[in-house]
Amino acid sequence: MFGLSNNKLKEYTLPFGWRISFPKSWRHEFQQEDEGDQYLFFPKNDDLTFRITSFHVEKQGVNAPVDILIQTFLHNTRSLQQKKDLNFKHNDFDIECLEGITKENGKDINHVSCAIAVDGFLLTLNIFASKKHSIDQSLRFISSVCRSDYPGMEN
Repeated sequence: MFGLSNNKLKEYTLPFGWRISFPKSWRHEFQQEDEGDQYLFFPKNDDLTFRITSFHVEKQGVNAPVDILIQTFLHNTRSLQQKKDLNFKHNDFDIECLEGITKENGKDINHVSCAIAVDGFLLTLNIFASKKHSIDQSLRFISSVCRSDYPGMEN
């Protein structure tokens, strides 16, 4: 359904040097929200939606440590109680994922929320769909997340 063939993927650049790839056939939108600019990605003919937000967190010029970013993420997603294993390892980043079911207009919606962090920088991916298998099949796109050099980021 959502293959990962490189010739059919398009790479998108997000704020703070993050990049992710999705199928070229997917649509995308940008929304400005109080909690941060959000990028939406979704395939045609499915209610699957990726909502991605990028943050830079620092205090007096010092980047927030990864453990603080992850703790904040876990606090903000406490309604999703079950830990989600992505079945792949990403050596460049700390990744934490939770899953659960949320209600939207009285309807159950499957929800996976992932935090990808390096010191001072947090990328959150919220994935929603009425069918759990749609989410499970699309989680592999998280493995495409990478970063380009960004001022203030230490390698």
